Amino acid sequence: DNTKSNEELSDKARQVRGWLSDFYDRQDLGKIFNNKKIVNYFPRLVALYEISENAELQDKLAELLVKNNEGLTEKSARETVEALIADPDGALLEGNETDGEGRFNLGLAKARAELFKNIPTKEMRDAGLLEAPAIAVRKYLANSIKRSEFNKRGGAKAVADLISQLPENEQGHATDAVDAIMGRVNPNMGGTFRFINSWGLVANITTLLAFAVFASLPDFAGPVLRSKEFSGFSNFGKELANYFNNKEEAARFAKDIGVVSTDAINTMYINAGELDFMSGSIKLPGGREVTPKQVAEGFFRYTGLEWYTKFTRIFAAGMGRRFLLEHQKRADEGDVRSQRYLQELNVTSEQIKAWNDSQNVEAHPEVKLALATFVDESIVRPNAAERPVWASDPRLALIWQLKSFFYAYGKNIVGGFLRESSSRVKEGAGLNSAALPLLLAASTLLPLSMLGLDLRERFKVGLAWVLPGVSPDDKNYRKSQDMEWDKYSFEILDRSGVFGPFALAMPLFMESKRFGDPFWVGPLGPSVEKGFDLLTGDLDFKDITPIYNQI
Repeated sequence: DNTKSNEELSDKARQVRGWLSDFYDRQDLGKIFNNKKIVNYFPRLVALYEISENAELQDKLAELLVKNNEGLTEKSARETVEALIADPDGALLEGNETDGEGRFNLGLAKARAELFKNIPTKEMRDAGLLEAPAIAVRKYLANSIKRSEFNKRGGAKAVADLISQLPENEQGHATDAVDAIMGRVNPNMGGTFRFINSWGLVANITTLLAFAVFASLPDFAGPVLRSKEFSGFSNFGKELANYFNNKEEAARFAKDIGVVSTDAINTMYINAGELDFMSGSIKLPGGREVTPKQVAEGFFRYTGLEWYTKFTRIFAAGMGRRFLLEHQKRADEGDVRSQRYLQELNVTSEQIKAWNDSQNVEAHPEVKLALATFVDESIVRPNAAERPVWASDPRLALIWQLKSFFYAYGKNIVGGFLRESSSRVKEGAGLNSAALPLLLAASTLLPLSMLGLDLRERFKVGLAWVLPGVSPDDKNYRKSQDMEWDKYSFEILDRSGVFGPFALAMPLFMESKRFGDPFWVGPLGPSVEKGFDLLTGDLDFKDITPIYNQI
């Protein structure tokens, strides 16, 4: 309640308000947003998607605008509400003011922000117009960081200038790409469509990813491949020992450079843009309501995927630290290749030494960014820049789901070691040196893929013993042991991810990847596959039952 003073708040509420005040000063947000510090501030996020589908909520918001802004007409209030619905980037009401009116400016127009500022928080919350406080805080922090980094790189003017230099026929596509990367996608999705889309994404996750931890074992190869040399194996062993001896310190370091979060896990299997469009809670027996995001996060947690993803990113952060320190020393000794490695991460030897002396990564943003880049190039976290522009449209979420992972893996992991081989050829290195990245890939990705497949099959056998209704004698759960060497080899290559986005096209050419469906069904995603099976009478209840459909 922004009408209450600090003295009227509980201890915890007062601490939260104090932290937000310190955050504003520490990040110099007044300069970023070109605004003044708001007394008794707490982020307010309009429940935009609920309002857009509910005329009664729109009326309530318009009434509050008129009531709390002297001289504002009902017509102007309704126009303000309509403008807000049309621009979801302005759903965060304060601490989000745009610094201009350009095409690529982020945030809520200042004049509009002033109107909402006059409405007490309690009145908006009582009317059901605001998202939950925790969601608002997360949005505020993410938005503040995005705006800060955007401004450091020249902001809206720099983007507009760059796009204006393109041929006229390419400018529209570039604009769409920027909108997708910045999350400014505003599709016209009805409430029913959004509900089906949201829970369809969750259904695919719960019925397809129960054993994803085993399939993700090749992720361990990422930091070694990104290290680009056989010294990566030595660092792998050292960092693994360091992690288990100093778990808290390793986790704190990864958190300091910003590579561990719940969203890092979600965005591997749900695009970041789709996360913002997931809505539509359902009531469980007993009256408790759950949202699609809650179910997805709970699933990731209970299947071990959340722990595993955090662990791999924490581990990669430690590998990144060793990589920088090793090549800083070699670069100082005149090693040209090490100098190139640091150049690729936009960091200098002097910056690394200064950071290592201070042990304060916050005071050295170039090093912090280099470490974060190393992690993201080791353990994939798909984003809008790593998929076609049209794939960022949330209306296509059920078709595109899981495909971003193949694109990102192909670009960062597979593309990474291929680019390193190419760089070595350009440097005049011999065949042995140029082939080293390929050898690293073969000696890490393939064994880990083999281990993952074997553990997956063994786990299925164990579940068949435990779960009611199934038995280890029902079918052959160890199919890999009966495969011919050529089929097994291809299966391991496919599971290792080396085919990248080309794996998505396999059902078009390989009957074994169609699972009895026509060639066009598989590329349209698991939801279309299940829909086709339902129409043809081939859908079994087991196919839509989590765990059972994967054993």
